[in-house]
Amino acid sequence: MRLNDILELERAIKLTSSRSLRSEKVTNRLTNRVSYKNIAAVEELLELLKSDFHASGNKFHKNVYRVYLSILLAHLLDARNHECRVRYSRSTSHSSGSINTEIIIKLLDFLEKLGLIKQHIAAPIEGNPEQSTFWPTEKFTSYFSGKLELGNIAFVGSFICLRDKDKNDLPLPKCADILSSRVSKVNTLLQNTIVLQDKKMLAVALRRIFKYSLDLGGRFYDQGGISYQTSKKEHRKLITIDGYPTKEVDFKAMHLNMLYAWAGIKIDRDPYTIEGLERGVVKALVLRFVNSDNLGGFKSAVTRSSRPSFKQKMNCPIERAKVVRESRESFIEGLPDGLTGEEAHGYLVSAYADISEYIAQEGIGLRLQNTDSRIMDAILAELCEKGIAALPLHDSVIVKENDVAIAQDVMRTAYKDIMGGFEIEVSVS
Repeated sequence: MRLNDILELERAIKLTSSRSLRSEKVTNRLTNRVSYKNIAAVEELLELLKSDFHASGNKFHKNVYRVYLSILLAHLLDARNHECRVRYSRSTSHSSGSINTEIIIKLLDFLEKLGLIKQHIAAPIEGNPEQSTFWPTEKFTSYFSGKLELGNIAFVGSFICLRDKDKNDLPLPKCADILSSRVSKVNTLLQNTIVLQDKKMLAVALRRIFKYSLDLGGRFYDQGGISYQTSKKEHRKLITIDGYPTKEVDFKAMHLNMLYAWAGIKIDRDPYTIEGLERGVVKALVLRFVNSDNLGGFKSAVTRSSRPSFKQKMNCPIERAKVVRESRESFIEGLPDGLTGEEAHGYLVSAYADISEYIAQEGIGLRLQNTDSRIMDAILAELCEKGIAALPLHDSVIVKENDVAIAQDVMRTAYKDIMGGFEIEVSVS
């Protein structure tokens, strides 16, 4: 694979069944509005597709293809807006119940024949089959000018997702309806808010993802094609809300503070300070350490991440693409050369002896995430009641500069209420 192709893949949005166009069949989960422009545009293409199928002697199921065409067009609008590609898998054996790859391939070939898209068909990398891409052409832009707009993209999935260890969806208990309703209110406010990043519109739609049960995980994830959550901190500074500049308000050392609170200990120091290690290194190690339920895996990740040869691979897009996914995902950035897992473990055990009972405990990461997600839920609900649009990360929110003071008060209160009276420092980036 060429370097340019790998760099394009890194910028690409992922094809998902949860993003579609508003239509008669697929109304916007956030506002329930229907776009009649979308209906006309989709039906026009469906008639062309129908003729193409009949000419080839194939059966044509209009309702099925309407759904998938709406999904593709929504992603193409996003790709055009952000000048990137859409990545997906062409492997039919890899197909899950949410996406029918065979239908996607037929539709992409049809759209390419019309000159509306271009495709790059790639061989899948082991463990990561989503290597093929497609993107809109200039003809797509002119063909749909005045017919389709980015604001017509709808999030059609569930606002609450419960998954097993293989990321398969599990049935939701009835009590999830209350959680879904709370997310829905926040999403409705965001849907009626203009969020731009580097002057490009972001279609923000949040959902909470739990693992195994509603007591584990539950963080808020943005379902937008290009997500602000995956942006570098410097790039998040370019976000505006309704035309106003923003600030990021965050909890200081949130998970460490939570662990000390669970242990009944009040700390009056920066918990990321360990003699002999830079603060940035400590933070990187701690974030992995306290969310790890496998001590051996943590030590291996540290040792591997500190090898100069492995760092070099991870800094080269072509070499990084060849690395096994598990190793890529476990890479800890910014560690000094030659630091071993045993050495790192020694530093951390000594520095955090008071909370050692929680370290490397099975499921501790998901328990921490569940607690921080409940705090975030309370924050977003309260800000929503005040009419303040907020973009959540896991331990911070992005708000208008004028709303910073209110956000800080709301965050402190939410943390104190859920953590049994313990307080935490809230800073502004």
